[in-house]
Amino acid sequence: MDAELLRTLLECDAKTGDLRWLPRDASLFSSVGSARRWHSNFCGKPALTAKNSNGYRIGIVLGRVVNAHRVVWILHNGPIPDGMHIDHLNGNRLDNRLANLRLATPSQNLRNAKMPRTNKSGVTGVSWAKRHKKWKAELRHDGKTLMLGMFDSLEDAAAARVAGNAQYGYTARHGAAHTKGSHSSF
Repeated sequence: MDAELLRTLLECDAKTGDLRWLPRDASLFSSVGSARRWHSNFCGKPALTAKNSNGYRIGIVLGRVVNAHRVVWILHNGPIPDGMHIDHLNGNRLDNRLANLRLATPSQNLRNAKMPRTNKSGVTGVSWAKRHKKWKAELRHDGKTLMLGMFDSLEDAAAARVAGNAQYGYTARHGAAHTKGSHSSF
């Protein structure tokens, strides 16, 4: 969405990430009555407060469904470049404070993801290599899987993955276990 248009429709509290509807020009409505109704029902009230099935706040702006975190970013920083994501640093998809949002490539966004729910070892990027009877540590970087090594113990494999995370720019939150009510950030 166009940043200037959004700034005429919504205001955002950067500290909380809360959005509110601004008064609208009568030219945006089909009649004076519909403008009055809209203003009495929405003007000054919270905006984009619905939650989608992925856990993000959403709403409708001029007939288009939009993500609140993307609107917050655009209002404060301008357009989001093609192919870029807005990442929630703390992983909470409902926390749209500007300080919790960052512009990220898809790869950077994934480096801030929690452990996949299908993980069986308890450590992201570590799995049991049945054929070798060892723990295997690996990670993805620039679209490639990098083998970090094969280890006799889960602890050694986990240590290799932690070192790999630091070397390849994964966030401290990456690979954290899911807790009730938490979401990874995509």
